[in-house]
Amino acid sequence: MLLKRAVWMTLATYSLVLAAICLMPIGGDSPLAATKTRRLINNMLHVPAFALHAWLCILALRLACARGTWPTRLAAGAAIAWLYGLALEIGQGFVPGRVSSLGDMVLNTIGILSAVLIALALPWLKAIRSDGE
Repeated sequence: MLLKRAVWMTLATYSLVLAAICLMPIGGDSPLAATKTRRLINNMLHVPAFALHAWLCILALRLACARGTWPTRLAAGAAIAWLYGLALEIGQGFVPGRVSSLGDMVLNTIGILSAVLIALALPWLKAIRSDGE
């Protein structure tokens, strides 16, 4: 019970922080105003940021839902993370200095898919480790 609550609180907090960062206005004097290098770094941060968000969504659903199979919960967690990323990208179109970007959405999707692949690989890695003991 405590673990479930901790995961859900972590997911909620991380989702709010991610939204605050993604929807922060960027103006001329802002430290986030992008040079080409800074823009590249910011874009590359989409992958780990959304990988972590997807991982938290998947973990929260795995702990919370007694019904449904593991692949169903995995797909649902990934879909929730993807829809959240889509909502943030659309929201950025209404924020001064921000634009909605298909490229950002592709990077978000790569991050989400990497979390799914890690979640799928964990049982396999566990089996390999136990075979070696």
